[in-house]
Amino acid sequence: MRQGRPPEMPADGTPFDGPRVDVEGRLGWLLRVSRLTADDPDNRSLTGFATRLRQTGSPAGTPQISRWETGRLPASDAVFTRYETILGLPAGGLGSVAVGLRSALGAPLPAARPAPADILALRRRYDLVHERLAATDVAGGTWLAFADILRTDGLVVLLPSRYLDELLGRLLDEMMRSVGIAYTTRFTALAMLVAQPELTADVVGAIDAVAHEPGAQGVVDAVSLLGEVGDAPAAGRLLALLAADDAVLRLGAAHALLNMTNLGTLPARHAAAMARILRRLDEHDPAVTVLAGRTPAPLAAPPPPVRRRPPPAADRFALAARARTGLEFDPMLCRLVAEAVGSRYTERRHHAALLLLASPYRAVVAEVATGVAGSDPDAAIRRGAAGLLRYVVGPPQVPVLRRWLRSERPDLRAAALGALPHAGVPAEAVGTDLAAGAGRPPRPTGPLIYAAGMTGHPLLRRWADDPATEPAVRRTARWWLRHGSAVLR
Repeated sequence: MRQGRPPEMPADGTPFDGPRVDVEGRLGWLLRVSRLTADDPDNRSLTGFATRLRQTGSPAGTPQISRWETGRLPASDAVFTRYETILGLPAGGLGSVAVGLRSALGAPLPAARPAPADILALRRRYDLVHERLAATDVAGGTWLAFADILRTDGLVVLLPSRYLDELLGRLLDEMMRSVGIAYTTRFTALAMLVAQPELTADVVGAIDAVAHEPGAQGVVDAVSLLGEVGDAPAAGRLLALLAADDAVLRLGAAHALLNMTNLGTLPARHAAAMARILRRLDEHDPAVTVLAGRTPAPLAAPPPPVRRRPPPAADRFALAARARTGLEFDPMLCRLVAEAVGSRYTERRHHAALLLLASPYRAVVAEVATGVAGSDPDAAIRRGAAGLLRYVVGPPQVPVLRRWLRSERPDLRAAALGALPHAGVPAEAVGTDLAAGAGRPPRPTGPLIYAAGMTGHPLLRRWADDPATEPAVRRTARWWLRHGSAVLR
């Protein structure tokens, strides 16, 4: 039988390191590959999927699906939700990445939702969400629904301040310990809430509380949320943190200021002040690295020339990932893998990796990244692959990571400590190899403590109870013992 024409795959034709990327093309790609790799053949068929969509109340036909999946028509939040439901994906698994990508990379959002016409239906939904929030194990999709209700257009949802503070603190705490889609859903929920004017002060207060709790880890992500506010007071608060002595708070502020810079919400006078602060910091400070090239002239060096193509090593990595999929040529897959590994921009690497995490190629990319991080002759590409591995890693990579922990190569030990916390495995899967990752003689560094905390490793109790352990390590170990290990869903 003659085979039908393969579906058009979206491509991003923007320069590799250009000022903008094709956000909608990337999100259309995520929808298309998620559908085309579905187990149910009816979902892989355009006409079959259109029938399923109609069953959920959507009137979309095959032309509209094609336009969503190629990025020619921006898909609304409801479209991402319907794809998740029909394809059996976790609630928010696609939609949270879409919201984050559009927000961080400055893409115009689809038409705003109308005010709810059925208040009784909203109340029923609200009751269901709060019933789920009462459970000890809350899925990220529930937090997204909670945030969506609180920011409902045309309606102010009031909660007792004490109860709201408790929920926000819990959401932040879980975000700081979450991995994979559990992370993207919680971060997106918080980004939605902090950008809501009626709730900004509450969320900022909750961020301040968790960021200053003794021994807390995961603070960088919490502080970076302040970049979603996008006003002068937030910029002033972030500049104060950027100038502070605490390196963790500086790094979080740098990520927040980077977001404001990219979106054009950082006032000019604050941008100039940011440049002056960066000049006073050590050139190797991570905050300086994050904001490199983002300060206004003449205080900043001229930006490097735009690369239209990925660096050769990144391109080689992308081709290896493509070969492992066994599918037809997918230019977007190659672009995202190369970007996650080889882009000079922090936010490009981050968002490309998040798209790969949410895609059906996650397991394949993790397998390739492990091989490249361990053996590629190019040191820069090994580092890039190790960074990508932190996003896409899963239990199948743990045996290799355990071997790396005992390696004589510091780069392999560092890569293992960076990836293990995100693999979603308990301490038993890591065993006694974790301590070896600290080097010789062993010393509980920040990455080692984080890996122990995320896996719930017995080392935490030893550090917390041993009077000979330095005070900062004891505080962090006790923080993990109070808060618990990784949040996985």
